[in-house]
Amino acid sequence: MVLDYKKGNMFEKLDKDIIYLQACNAQGHWGAGVALEFKKYFPLAYRDHKKMMNRTGDGYLLDNNGYTIACLITSEFYGVRKDSPKKILIQTYLALYNLFRRISYEEIKIYSPKINSGFFNTPWEATEKVILRVCKKTNKNINWTVWEI
Repeated sequence: MVLDYKKGNMFEKLDKDIIYLQACNAQGHWGAGVALEFKKYFPLAYRDHKKMMNRTGDGYLLDNNGYTIACLITSEFYGVRKDSPKKILIQTYLALYNLFRRISYEEIKIYSPKINSGFFNTPWEATEKVILRVCKKTNKNINWTVWEI
């Protein structure tokens, strides 16, 4: 598995064969940055996410009229109360592991931003290493595209 990088807006041409993945806080707020974009494009997923019993280290899928949204709960809070980068990386590992356990199909296409690197203030290079480590342990064929604006 290799991460592919593209520049542009990952929401420009929505595709129901893609899993749109983001890192989330356990409070259920999609109020800033790319999370706000997810809320705009996938309001039903946001509604369902707010109803979830969100725990750090969890990863799950939501449906939004046939579009699949993956949420990785990588920090308990947001803003000044966000978890430390070290804790976020550990929780990212667990969340990805839990997400992939829930996916039954072998071919997975993922679009994501550079998760954790925005308001969670965790170096992308460290998150990238976690992603590659978890993906290597799965028996799935994962095609992951990271979008940069």
